[in-house]
Amino acid sequence: MIKDKKFKFFYLVIVIVITALIILSDDIYYYYSCDAQFFLGIFLVTIALGVFLYHIKSDFLNPISIYSVFWLGIAGISTFRISYYQEKWSLYMWIIIIISYATFLLGFKIFNMKNIDIDINNRKICRINEKKLYLSIKIITILSLIGFTLEVAILKYIPLFSKNMEAYRAFNITGIHYFVVSVGIIPTLTLLYKKIGGTKRVFLYNFISFLISILILSRQLIIMQIVLVTISYHYTIKKISLKKLGIFLIIGLILFSLSFRLRNQSSQYINKVADIMPKYQSSMFVKPLLYFNMNFTNLNIIVNKFHDYKMGQNMIFPIVAFTGLKNEFNYNYKENYLATKNFNTSTYLADIYFDFGIFGVIIIPFILGVIYSFLYRNMKKNLSIINLIYFLLIYCLIFCFFVNWYYNTAIIFDIILIFIIYSYSEKNSVIK
Repeated sequence: MIKDKKFKFFYLVIVIVITALIILSDDIYYYYSCDAQFFLGIFLVTIALGVFLYHIKSDFLNPISIYSVFWLGIAGISTFRISYYQEKWSLYMWIIIIISYATFLLGFKIFNMKNIDIDINNRKICRINEKKLYLSIKIITILSLIGFTLEVAILKYIPLFSKNMEAYRAFNITGIHYFVVSVGIIPTLTLLYKKIGGTKRVFLYNFISFLISILILSRQLIIMQIVLVTISYHYTIKKISLKKLGIFLIIGLILFSLSFRLRNQSSQYINKVADIMPKYQSSMFVKPLLYFNMNFTNLNIIVNKFHDYKMGQNMIFPIVAFTGLKNEFNYNYKENYLATKNFNTSTYLADIYFDFGIFGVIIIPFILGVIYSFLYRNMKKNLSIINLIYFLLIYCLIFCFFVNWYYNTAIIFDIILIFIIYSYSEKNSVIK
């Protein structure tokens, strides 16, 4: 992805920043913390934009660009203090942020030593059975509708029409809800179906997919659908332009802002629960910034105060949830490491740090870098149903600033569904 000289340059910059931070004594860092934090935040944003612009003519949606923007860039933005809950980041916090970025780059670069240009027209097209793929789309939609109907019948309400601000969180019946939210992969599946020459109409399935997401007020599910369609279109149909990407982002921001109103979360409510500084309470940027800032605020608390490492307890959570053993483990300790319980997310690194401390921060991003590099190369070479797993993991990478989707049971469930569809609908042979 990044030429060797550029790669070495970014690593050199990272090493210099780490060294400079370590050289700073505690007294200097204390007295100049505000200015230093703001300056370092701008520095991270600059690096993120630089990486993104460097790939703008090749593939600006590659994993390195995405991780740079949504990890380094948003970390830099999050240094802007708008809430009284936000405290200055410790030196250790800065080191954690930078190391996790550096090891991901290293893992990606080790596996992907050569630059691969996008040429979606010359890829090998795997043999996908159109009828079986269409049937798979229909079955997932039907199962989701059945699951949604059961949840409405049992819980006796629909989140969209409820005045309770927590209604969307309570709308969840264990086991059934996995099928309800599986509609998130429907639009991407229909896009692939049309790409391979499918002739049957798929509008109804896409309509149902987005309708269910709106009815259950799942802001994250709507965003996931938009992200998956965007990424899938870019790599399956046609390389997307920055203009179109901007349109998708605007649509996403509109839906994101609208979701606060649908959840009956007024500006006054947000200002109160987030303890927003008075001078920012009327700003239209408060809600999006909170979506970034509070995650890193919580992570700052975790890396500085948590020491009782769980040695993989969070990593095995999907297995624990699927097997019904969730009650055998204690996960309530996480609530003790939040600035406020009204914001309970703390980036993808939180669970990794809870499990293994700084050792996990070094190893796990490196492994993720290797995985993304492998899937990225495979996706460039073949048009296959299995590419949907890569698209899903790109979604996880985009929201690395928010939560650890890699440990999320719904994501794991979707990956299992994709594997099943792949085994059912696609042969191992390819059309040259």
